[in-house]
Amino acid sequence: MQLNIYELLKWLEENKEKINNAKIKTIHRTYKKGIIIELFKPSLEKKYLYLIPGEVIFLSNTKLKIKTDSFVMKLRKDFSGKNIIINILDFERIVIIEVSNSDKKIIVELFPPGNIIVLDNNIIEYAQTYKDYGVRKVFKGLEYQVTLMNLKK
Repeated sequence: MQLNIYELLKWLEENKEKINNAKIKTIHRTYKKGIIIELFKPSLEKKYLYLIPGEVIFLSNTKLKIKTDSFVMKLRKDFSGKNIIINILDFERIVIIEVSNSDKKIIVELFPPGNIIVLDNNIIEYAQTYKDYGVRKVFKGLEYQVTLMNLKK
């Protein structure tokens, strides 16, 4: 089940206020190399943000976590306890998770094959998958780019 850009925009419109300024309690691994961000916000009924690269993003009241790994442990170290702001990159199926008091961002690519990438000042700090896609490269130390666009504001 892949979201198209219009479904993603609609989802973001309906859920942005619920998610923004919530605190990241912790991060878990879930199926298909996805992550679950456990959120805390007094007004938030649903508290688990699922980010499944290459496929979908959704909020849930339940968490279906599996055994953690080093990638998730790094995410926990860098992002737990911080307040979250969620957006999408331009008109792409790319979710940007920004946090308070940090230049780091979590990038979740919802287009196939999908990836989760952590940026520090728009430079790739670490990624779930490193790869040369021909038109762009995802490797530590490179500036994050999506084909011809890049993340600089």
